[in-house]
Amino acid sequence: MSQSQQEALSLEFDARVRLEFVGSKMTSDAGLLAYRELGEKLGLTDMADQYLTEQRPGRNVQHHLVPLVRQSVYSRRAGCPDTNDADRLARDPTMRLVVSRRPVDRKAAARNTVGRFETEILSAKGNREGLASLNAAWVSSAMAHTKTQRLILDLGSWESLSANTKSTNRQDVRQTPTISGPTAACAGFRSLVAEASQRMADRSANAGAPSSIWAIPAKKGNPMKTCRFLSHSVLALFFAGAVSVPGADVASIPSEPTGGVLRVHPGNSRYFTDDSGEAIYMTGSHVWWNVVSSGDRNSPFSDADFEVFLDYLESFGHNFTRIWIGSAYPTYSAYPWKRTGPGNAADGKPKFDMTELDQAYFDHVRDRLIRLQDRGIYFSVMFFGSFNGFRTSDKWQTVAWHPSNNTNPELAAAFDREDGNSFFTTDPAALEIQRLLVRRMIDTLNDLDNLVWEIMNEASFPDSANWQNEMVNYAKSYEAEKPKQHLVGITAGHRKAETNGLLRAGPADWISPSAADGSYDYRQGGPAAYSDKIVINDVDHLWAVATDDTSLAIRKWVWQTFTRGNHPILMDQYNSYAPKWGAYGEIDPKWDPIRAAMGHTRGFAAGFADLAEMLPDESIADSGYCLADAGREYLVYDPSGGTVIVNLAALQGTASYNWFNPQTGETVTGGSVNGGDNSTFRAPFSGDSVLHIRLIAP
Repeated sequence: MSQSQQEALSLEFDARVRLEFVGSKMTSDAGLLAYRELGEKLGLTDMADQYLTEQRPGRNVQHHLVPLVRQSVYSRRAGCPDTNDADRLARDPTMRLVVSRRPVDRKAAARNTVGRFETEILSAKGNREGLASLNAAWVSSAMAHTKTQRLILDLGSWESLSANTKSTNRQDVRQTPTISGPTAACAGFRSLVAEASQRMADRSANAGAPSSIWAIPAKKGNPMKTCRFLSHSVLALFFAGAVSVPGADVASIPSEPTGGVLRVHPGNSRYFTDDSGEAIYMTGSHVWWNVVSSGDRNSPFSDADFEVFLDYLESFGHNFTRIWIGSAYPTYSAYPWKRTGPGNAADGKPKFDMTELDQAYFDHVRDRLIRLQDRGIYFSVMFFGSFNGFRTSDKWQTVAWHPSNNTNPELAAAFDREDGNSFFTTDPAALEIQRLLVRRMIDTLNDLDNLVWEIMNEASFPDSANWQNEMVNYAKSYEAEKPKQHLVGITAGHRKAETNGLLRAGPADWISPSAADGSYDYRQGGPAAYSDKIVINDVDHLWAVATDDTSLAIRKWVWQTFTRGNHPILMDQYNSYAPKWGAYGEIDPKWDPIRAAMGHTRGFAAGFADLAEMLPDESIADSGYCLADAGREYLVYDPSGGTVIVNLAALQGTASYNWFNPQTGETVTGGSVNGGDNSTFRAPFSGDSVLHIRLIAP
């Protein structure tokens, strides 16, 4: 395609941006910039402040009402009929630019935030009425600027057309359409169609030309959704004819930024933060084979496979995964070290030289991590892989670190040939070879922001405690001279009771505990009072994986972990190999409730007025599970369901409350409650329940 010589279109809403048709500078959906410019000219989205009321009283609302209106509207113009693509669009540079005046340092809203905006904020009584008025105001503004004589209102699927309408073969319906079904319940829809009909009729009479309205009935469902999608359809149609904009397909726009390197939130040490200063909650699935694979069990993820895996994470609203690299198992598809010989290892292939690192391996890892970061997903990266292959004498004799499998005399002098725990050495020469791997990891990946380090998966405790602490300190000291310094974590030993006390006492910034250690029962979410370190609560160290017997408990555990101020992650059975965990290449949907629960908790975390102010408290609700900014906002989880008593003594005023059904993912409108004392709430459904209470009037 030839390059157009048309003059670029300068945008008044952001003078830094120009639209021009230059094929070598392509970016997707840049036409939305022209829609945003048109919206500014007509004042369309800014009218939201006049007709809609902000329902969130928080001090730290991340995405305000007008940008959310823009995102809701423009995402429909981008061809996304619902909120399922919101996470992807939130990172899209064009969407960021049309939604916010701060596109470089702020993403658009994530799926759960947009969903809550559309189903909760817009569904409030005052906003239902305001939305109908806003529709009419949009009509008036656009009609004043267009010569269009035909209006088509497309409100649903082609399959929802009546038989006689289908038979017209999409010809114009030349009278005001009959309104029935869910649309009949929406006064805003009826009034808008009537007003638009009259306007078009008046214009036709004056112009001597025919007019038409073609209304397609919406699918059965929430009448509020009919009104909402109507507003998007009307705006889109008037965008198409109201103003002539010079043709342009591309834009020069800021590149995708990250939020800066992760660190511990200074005001609430249970959470991460970055340069935004906002608290960050992490949750998601992880699998063994997303970077390297065990060649005797499955094949490596191709680049296409990896993109499918990323889509999979996003589809459930996950924003975290663990990266299993640095392992020394002989069956793995790739290793950090070169196999130079002389001599052969236990697998019959040349021995490893543990001082000769293979940069191609690290480059491959880096490529995968960049893809994760580009998707807005955070990740932990292991320096030394998993200890599982060191755990018994026969397994230990097969790994690359064993003296029989490498050419390094320093390791032969330091390691016991029968005991894998000898890997946790104090020998200076052996330690230096281990540190080579740490340094190369850091050298290759230091510039990535979404990364936190992990020493080793489930290293034996107490044997590894001092060695892991030394490696934490070494990684921190080496990175201190680098441009970025990342958090370093230690994960639980192989389900040993003494693990958690050693984790808490060590220098790690974050920990993944074992199941139980006295009162620290992390299968129940963990103690509300503990906040010394960030806790990433991993199914891997508690149950290993979900089974038919434990799946319900683990789904509930997600909410228990969240409401105790911790971060739940799942050792997922995605493309697993053992019959117990599903055949390779299959994703068993029976674990979807657990996967979905993690995304649901992330949605609530994003919707809080200020996550950093939400503290776990076991005494506020008689269920024992509550995150609260006392006096302002409460999220209560009741694993048993039914009736829950909540202490609202700190809440002075009136609050609204809604129920969330964690079994179905549905929100059920509740009502209002006055603070100052204990209040009893009964869930409108059976089973476990989530109750969200928020101050609306002091």
